[in-house]
Amino acid sequence: MLWSVHKAMRRVTLFVLFVMSSSLPAQQAPVGREGTPTRTGPVMGERDQASEDQIAKLFETMRSDAKVEPLSRIKHRDRLEQEVCTSALLGTLPKAHSPKTSAFYTTVNPETVSAELRQVALFNDLHSKYNWSIERYSIAVWKVKIPQTAETTFWVGLQLYWSAGTEFFDTYFTDDIYRRNEWKKWIAPQCREK
Repeated sequence: MLWSVHKAMRRVTLFVLFVMSSSLPAQQAPVGREGTPTRTGPVMGERDQASEDQIAKLFETMRSDAKVEPLSRIKHRDRLEQEVCTSALLGTLPKAHSPKTSAFYTTVNPETVSAELRQVALFNDLHSKYNWSIERYSIAVWKVKIPQTAETTFWVGLQLYWSAGTEFFDTYFTDDIYRRNEWKKWIAPQCREK
């Protein structure tokens, strides 16, 4: 009997603490170096198609200057856009991609060439032994403005792709059919269907 009373008292105490903590007034944002507020949580950004076009021009110019075969651009790629949105929302870059065929980075100036962009732009072929060559690319840019600092950061994702036919065959007629939608598990709910 004494044990059950003790258990009930602990539950009541936890409930009271929960109610009290949820009714506390909002606190000021934490302050970083030099008195500027730091990012305290997720900030939902927005897709920036103008920056995507700027980076695409940089990408194509670098390939042309290096006399590397031009690639056709995929204007809308669900997976890439949702991954970049999720990265921007969570404040972390994805790590599961090949650095030769994809680039994920942040910048405050999308008109400049980053090391990641240069490496992917100058990539020429995936497996010449199998004659599967890269033919397409896609870019997604998410613009995030931190309210406390008014600083704008651009989250960039660039991915190279095989031909549409090769990608279709790989997705639907190989073992990838069982794993083709696994990437959706890691997408933030706010970024789905963006």
